[in-house]
Amino acid sequence: MWSRFIWLVAITTVLVASADAQDLVSCRQTDEILAELRDLRMLVDNLVNGRTLTQRPPSGAQAQIAAATIKVDVGNSPLLGSKEAAVTIVEFTDFQCPYCNQFFLQTFPELKKNYIDSGKVRFFNMDFPLNIHGNALRAAQAGRCAGDQNLFWPMHDRMQSNPQQLELKNLLDYAHDIGLDVTLFRGCLDTEKYKVVILQEGSEAVSKAVRGTPTFVIGKSTATGVEGTIVVGAQPYELFDKMLKNLVQ
Repeated sequence: MWSRFIWLVAITTVLVASADAQDLVSCRQTDEILAELRDLRMLVDNLVNGRTLTQRPPSGAQAQIAAATIKVDVGNSPLLGSKEAAVTIVEFTDFQCPYCNQFFLQTFPELKKNYIDSGKVRFFNMDFPLNIHGNALRAAQAGRCAGDQNLFWPMHDRMQSNPQQLELKNLLDYAHDIGLDVTLFRGCLDTEKYKVVILQEGSEAVSKAVRGTPTFVIGKSTATGVEGTIVVGAQPYELFDKMLKNLVQ
């Protein structure tokens, strides 16, 4: 374990220091290395403090379904689907996360068609921008700023489809393409109108044991959000379908 930890630290340091890091490793590979470093650090911390873990925590796209039921207050988070739906999915997402992109492209279309558009399930977006992604916080704010003009979901779709194109110029281009008043949108971004709200959502996520993206909470709708179980990672549609069939009557 120690040799693996030292090797990962060394290669990550080299990649970060290298001016050609983009050519040597993809964003996804970098995320996987960083995730494994976090997992190994947790193992080391537990060993140092005399604690043991029965299994290694999941990283990246590995599957995990938490047994405990948790409650999430969604606040004013963007909603897709019927407000009255009996079942709720909350996604804690990072627009620069490659696994969020994988979920959006491979799983979300069927989920939307079969459950959200039919009124059986409502879907909330809650932002959890990771510190390792330099454009994630601004992208999260861009989504909320687009929401001021009732176009959160078109902006959401553009950003989730293009996790490597989230510079300010890209966001302004997306705003123009989907029909936003770009001047108002840029003003909202420049004043960081939604930064505090997004950081509060991050705190809510951490308090519910969310450690990475995408993470989902799936369960029965409540007056303030959802009471359900945690699902971690870019899981296939079949996993969501199985869970939802047991919840939707």
